[in-house]
Amino acid sequence: MDSRTIVELCKQHTMWSWSKSGPLQPLAFERAEGVYLYTPEGKRYLDFNSQLMSVNIGHSHPKVLARMKDAIDGHMLFAAPSAATPVRAPG
Repeated sequence: MDSRTIVELCKQHTMWSWSKSGPLQPLAFERAEGVYLYTPEGKRYLDFNSQLMSVNIGHSHPKVLARMKDAIDGHMLFAAPSAATPVRAPG
């Protein structure tokens, strides 16, 4: 999918926070690696915003991906914040 299609579909199906949805012109990204975001056309952007919204470990970090794959392979993926699970237990 190209950037224009991604943006148009997202504008039709996404409620954007902090702005009016109509005039908004977001950038379209297809993938991320380390500190970079990439458009479908291959243009690379430095992701200065990542630490604002999440832990600044970068995108597609190998250790994070490995833990995600472990979770998919049979561990509990989600539990309410009031639950105790092995993933939340230290050690």
